[in-house]
Amino acid sequence: CDVWNHYVYVIDDQARITVIDVDDHDSPFQVNQIEVGISLNDVLVGGPWLYVALGNSTLQTYSLASAENPALVNTITLPWGHAERLAFDNDRIVAAGDDGIVVINAAVPSWPSIVGSFAFDGHTWDLSVRNGLAVVGQSDQSLLLDYSDPGNITEAAVLADAGHGVLLTSNNQMWLGRDDCWHSGAVRIYDVSDPSTPIWLHDEIEGFRGYPSAIVEFQGLVFAAEYMCWCAGEWPGFHIFKVGDLPLPQPLASASYDDGNGMLLNGYRVDLATRQGLVSLDVSDPYSPQTLQVLDPDNGYWWPIEDEGIVVAIRLDANQDIWFQVLTRDAQGNLERRGKIPVSGNVRCLDLKGSVAMAGFRNGEGALVVDISNPESPEIVTELFVGENVVGIARHGDLAAVWVSGSTNLIDLSDLANPLLLSSWEAGTQYYSQFYQFVERSGRLVLLVSETGYDFDYYGGLAEVYDVTEPTDPECLLSLRQLGLDMVGPLILDGDMLIVPGSREMTFYHWPALDEPAEFHGRLQFPNEFIEWWSSWAVVTDQAIVSLSRNGLMGTWPLPVRMLSDVSEDDSMPVPKTLSVSSVPNPFNPSCEIRFAMPADGEISVEVFDVMGRRVRSLLKANANAGRHSVRWDGRDGSGQMVAAGVYLVRVGMGQFSTSTKLTLAK
Repeated sequence: CDVWNHYVYVIDDQARITVIDVDDHDSPFQVNQIEVGISLNDVLVGGPWLYVALGNSTLQTYSLASAENPALVNTITLPWGHAERLAFDNDRIVAAGDDGIVVINAAVPSWPSIVGSFAFDGHTWDLSVRNGLAVVGQSDQSLLLDYSDPGNITEAAVLADAGHGVLLTSNNQMWLGRDDCWHSGAVRIYDVSDPSTPIWLHDEIEGFRGYPSAIVEFQGLVFAAEYMCWCAGEWPGFHIFKVGDLPLPQPLASASYDDGNGMLLNGYRVDLATRQGLVSLDVSDPYSPQTLQVLDPDNGYWWPIEDEGIVVAIRLDANQDIWFQVLTRDAQGNLERRGKIPVSGNVRCLDLKGSVAMAGFRNGEGALVVDISNPESPEIVTELFVGENVVGIARHGDLAAVWVSGSTNLIDLSDLANPLLLSSWEAGTQYYSQFYQFVERSGRLVLLVSETGYDFDYYGGLAEVYDVTEPTDPECLLSLRQLGLDMVGPLILDGDMLIVPGSREMTFYHWPALDEPAEFHGRLQFPNEFIEWWSSWAVVTDQAIVSLSRNGLMGTWPLPVRMLSDVSEDDSMPVPKTLSVSSVPNPFNPSCEIRFAMPADGEISVEVFDVMGRRVRSLLKANANAGRHSVRWDGRDGSGQMVAAGVYLVRVGMGQFSTSTKLTLAK
């Protein structure tokens, strides 16, 4: 199909051209249908002209003077096997098929003429062209052809990758839709600045259920539709990406441990749960993390969680005995073992709020409720959900989110002897771990949900966000299903940025308001050695992202540019002459917009300090263009904690120049 104004022109396997009016997007309707009588391969619209490639290797031209009634004005014959796909490149039409491509001069739209051709063999699936370069996607390879001189078309490169859907983007990249059927499809991306030497950059989103069969670019976005994989048993998906430079594929720093089983963040201190104990790192310099402590190097730790300076975790000692372990921190932040309780069974999740902890078990063993008001002597209070699998727990006051045998349940635990089910929804049946987190935002209570596949499950990883302000009537705000089989770790909501850690990649979304859709912001692909068929954990400091994969690889990664926005202004407004900064509203609660003006292009930094001169948070460090921009501060420090009400200083730096202004966070 192709589009002109508010009409869509669709060809089908019945040799018909159907015209559909989509002016009302909610109620499209058919306005015409033309019987061609010969099989149709592709359709292309250029202004008020419609071009159709036919199965008998001819090209028909229709006038759209009446958009609802295309009128046939011309037919030309193309070389046999050259008319299965059509594409526009300025005033040229390029047609491709199993036997070659042909370049057609369409400077006179009603009278196109052949100006060059090139023969090849293969099963051609798709075609994309841009500025004299064509990529022909085939079932077993992809061809890059230079037709800048149509009379002398040359083969620039041949790639061994199939191209079920192909695209040449505006930033000199080539995207190839690959068929990796059983697991997933993918998009393979190359830099083709030099077409004779394509450079592989990245495999984008290993989350397609079938192969990407149609890929287009429009206004800086790439849209990819997938063909349903026969074995997936689900409807195909639709994916949207931003065109732009890809993130660095290598970490700033990395280290290897024996397994990765969870992590904690405390300022710039990160505690990693491994089979080699609890490893604590100082990540204030993300290029060179420093080891601060290794607690119990001959013990294994799982699922650590912290609240108000108390930590609980599952510990496997040197004798292979399993313990519910309570820990505290000393004045330097080092962890110390306190009381413990022996446990048996397959613990899959922990929760801690105040003096009450909960542990969830697989294999029908339910959950334990533990009183840790005395950290030296934790006591089991009761057992819940006996006979059920419990692989995810989080609490907010008396409200609990609990994964019980295939469903997410919101439960009132004010009376532990009589838990009250408030609402429930299906959450899959084969899950290794389910991660929940309650977050208060804009006066509402939301639940972050991560589902992680237990085995090769077609349902795959899933990230969702629910508004549970009214727990008897939860509302799904986001459902990020395009992650496919990528297993999902605990979600992170950092200001306006939603981060989805996966086993293959980390995905970033800009989400400024709960009632607005989350905008895809970027994706950090993990190198192969970091990939594990389970979820990953991640935490965010104001300098970097720290990730821990199941196979024990820790990495620090550059933090993507925080959501820098251009401030709307009159195009005639001159470029600022000086560096300046302001904030609105001021005083503020809970967030403010920090606006700054740049007199020239360059690197800009935005940092928040307290009145003692201590840095509270780095909001931005990036290259930006001259002009007026803004970035939001949500009143949190670098570890994600809300700061106290009071006066703060925001400093904007550019090269050797800086300026600052005061902010007041109201109570």
